[in-house]
Amino acid sequence: MTDYILFISDLDRERFRLFQTQNQRDIIKKLFNAQQRIWACDESELDTIQRMNKNDRIFFAEKDCNWSCCGHISRTLHDDNIAVTLWGDWPRTRRMNAVMIFSCVVKINIQFEDLCDAVNLKPSDMPTGIHHTTHEHILEKATTMLNQNNGPPDKPTHTTETFDRNKRMVSEIKRKYHNRCQVCSHTININPQSRYSEVHHLHPLGEGGDDSFDNMLVLCPNHHVEFDHTVIGITSDMAIIDTTGKQQGYLTIEKGHTLNPKNIQYHLKRMKTR
Repeated sequence: MTDYILFISDLDRERFRLFQTQNQRDIIKKLFNAQQRIWACDESELDTIQRMNKNDRIFFAEKDCNWSCCGHISRTLHDDNIAVTLWGDWPRTRRMNAVMIFSCVVKINIQFEDLCDAVNLKPSDMPTGIHHTTHEHILEKATTMLNQNNGPPDKPTHTTETFDRNKRMVSEIKRKYHNRCQVCSHTININPQSRYSEVHHLHPLGEGGDDSFDNMLVLCPNHHVEFDHTVIGITSDMAIIDTTGKQQGYLTIEKGHTLNPKNIQYHLKRMKTR
């Protein structure tokens, strides 16, 4: 068994959130007929991933986060379509043809700095990509957690703050837009009967926003990430702007869907303080 550390870049944080929470389990089940987890990397990592064996371990490292997770490799693939199916057809996802399928993913309590030390990298350098490590003493605590009683990895229970979302309203607004992104009009076709999209709240629920239509946007995963990280926003006349104020186009708005100006202003304020 070989251990690897995979550092998550800022661009991949939203994908990593989906990976951790299994929000895409329905799509994955349709792809593989099983409830597994999938991570895909740029083609530059293909040689490394193709050398991985079943039950090799991948320690995921996210900057400034003490809680991490570890996945046990089930198999690896060279596939040009899986990443596009999961996260949309974009230049970045088209390059993600190095695919890892995990049979088990568990949370571990190990500091980001320790994972950097395991591959002789400085945390301030913000390393990215996959690194092989032989520094077993660095991962001793995590290894103990994963292999108690020489049995399968434990699945510890953690308390997480969540928000009850109105699933009916989310489904209704997705139907209104036919799961088509309001920014780029892209759709993710899972099969002839099913499409995938995500709903973003301009004023986040965790910051007191309303779970209502006038606070919701239907987006593809890529533009959801850009809104979450305030890379883009919208003005009162529905123009899409970047952080410099440059216009990127116009938001698609279907009849009967309006956005509350206070939610638009809240998001713009977040953009100015990023």
